[in-house]
Amino acid sequence: MDEVIIIGAGGFGKHLKLNLKNFNEGNLVFKGFFDKNIKTKSKFNEKNIKQNFKNYIFANGIGNFAFKWYPKVFLNYKKKGFKFINLVHDTSVLSKSVKIGYGTTLMENSLIKSNSIIGNFCVINSSSIISHDVSVGDYSHISLGAKVGGNCKIGKNSFLGINSTIIQGIKIGSNSIIGAGAVVTKNVGDNVVVIGNPAFEYRDNN
Repeated sequence: MDEVIIIGAGGFGKHLKLNLKNFNEGNLVFKGFFDKNIKTKSKFNEKNIKQNFKNYIFANGIGNFAFKWYPKVFLNYKKKGFKFINLVHDTSVLSKSVKIGYGTTLMENSLIKSNSIIGNFCVINSSSIISHDVSVGDYSHISLGAKVGGNCKIGKNSFLGINSTIIQGIKIGSNSIIGAGAVVTKNVGDNVVVIGNPAFEYRDNN
């Protein structure tokens, strides 16, 4: 059994804690949360983790959209020597040819098909489908029920909303947001928000 510290004690992190027995074939034991904002008895912070962090493994429990600080914080932890694992739910299905980085979380009933590559610190949420030959950049979040067609490329730090659909062969830039239920039929650039069916760029004119 490996003792796991979950980074992030919000709703997503707490869900992982309660269901940890269903990940990685039940070989994980919850040790605590690593979070500076949430008050909990099983809490670690920058001060009390320094002396013994090498005794534990760490998992990504942050389910919110990747804020600007998110990559910097995780890279900083990695440089300090934190050992990150992937959390893979027992009901998720992965082709043998799929490659996954470190610190990535695969939730219930997620499906990833052949020759796809998933980056570091990603969240592949429940009932999402990633088809063949897809690449997903670091720090990206594929939301509940989202579907990504074959030969797509998802840039770093991007967010695919609930039940969104990315048509085959589409490229999504870095730091972009795909709205819930959007159907993306054209390439999306960096730092763009798209919504609707077919998806179009959203611009706040206020």
